[in-house]
Amino acid sequence: IKDPFFSENAAGAEKLLQENGYQIFYGNMERSSEKLLSFLQQARQMRFDGLIITPDEWTEELLNTLQKIHLPVVALRRGPPQSSGVPFVDNDHYKGAMEMMTYLSDLGHTKIAHIVLPTGIGEIRREAYRDFCRIRGIGARDVKIDLPANKLDQAKENGYRAMRRILAEYPDTTAVFAATDQLAIGAMVCLREAGLSVPRDLSLAGANDMEYASLPWFDLTTLSLNRTEMGRAAAQMLLDIIENRQTHPENLLLGTNIIVRGSTMKI
Repeated sequence: IKDPFFSENAAGAEKLLQENGYQIFYGNMERSSEKLLSFLQQARQMRFDGLIITPDEWTEELLNTLQKIHLPVVALRRGPPQSSGVPFVDNDHYKGAMEMMTYLSDLGHTKIAHIVLPTGIGEIRREAYRDFCRIRGIGARDVKIDLPANKLDQAKENGYRAMRRILAEYPDTTAVFAATDQLAIGAMVCLREAGLSVPRDLSLAGANDMEYASLPWFDLTTLSLNRTEMGRAAAQMLLDIIENRQTHPENLLLGTNIIVRGSTMKI
């Protein structure tokens, strides 16, 4: 819940559930599988009506536990294995990354690097980046740093190191698509230390549209993922199951929007 992305998801879910007469309880898992398993057992004992969960990993132990507790469950953000039968709500990360790459290409950029987010979602965005490069016949310049990028400080360091590698290995790069805004901010710090100006020397774009991305000293072009809408959609899906309107709702992938700001320009 300390991650602004998930706090906005939660706000959207809470508003819709309260409008329908339900009280919401939060379990802050801090990305711990053990805490999640413990919370699921407590939810069963307290006879919750349903659960919206965001596991870091879909382990066999987690899937087995979900089967045993016999509660309606919806996954938010991280899709479960298809065999689990758990419906989920997420963004279409592949399509969003393709849209961002198309936007940068339309600005005239052909030497576009990508800073990879070291998660499953990051790999989806990386796949889209590579597919775009292959379709357009341009060389891929994706850089992945083996450093966590979930917290802002870690992500800034990850983006900083990745940008330093891009400058060393691909010095003629004209645009960078960072897989998150946090990674983009780290890259921006590196560029400024190198005496380079964004966007005059290099265009920079991120994803997630975090609140600080619009601040004047970042002014970051980014992908908006409709975070509050995601929470509302997950809550509506759970309500439909609880109130027997649907037993097996279809998975939902929400679209993204490009928010154009001052960190990108035509060449």
